[in-house]
Amino acid sequence: MSGFFRPGPRTHRRRSIATLLTAIALACLIWWTYIITPWAADQTRAPVSHAVWRGTLPGLNLGLDAHPPRVQVKGYVEGWVSPPWTDDLWVLLRIPGAPARPMPPEWVTAVGVSSTKAAPRNKADVYRNLG
Repeated sequence: MSGFFRPGPRTHRRRSIATLLTAIALACLIWWTYIITPWAADQTRAPVSHAVWRGTLPGLNLGLDAHPPRVQVKGYVEGWVSPPWTDDLWVLLRIPGAPARPMPPEWVTAVGVSSTKAAPRNKADVYRNLG
């Protein structure tokens, strides 16, 4: 019974591994919050989509593209890979950037959102626009 409550070398090892993993997670969170997010917001402020970075590995094309915000859609930086056997881009990462643009006043009518300009925001708008 005395060996059950006494911490041994495994408990110490587990505690140090848990501390290390917690420190790594905290460092990643701080890096993402204070470095990556502001960088992505700056990259997506341009009015048009543009390439941020391009690279190649043997048999793969890699890249980062910045897409500006649109009406009710946030801007984002997208990381992609393009293998040679396909013409598609495979998205690996999407980092949120600049905030979405507000809806222009001319898109909003007295009844709600104009169906020709923008999609309804919720079910109430859908039912309001039916009648």
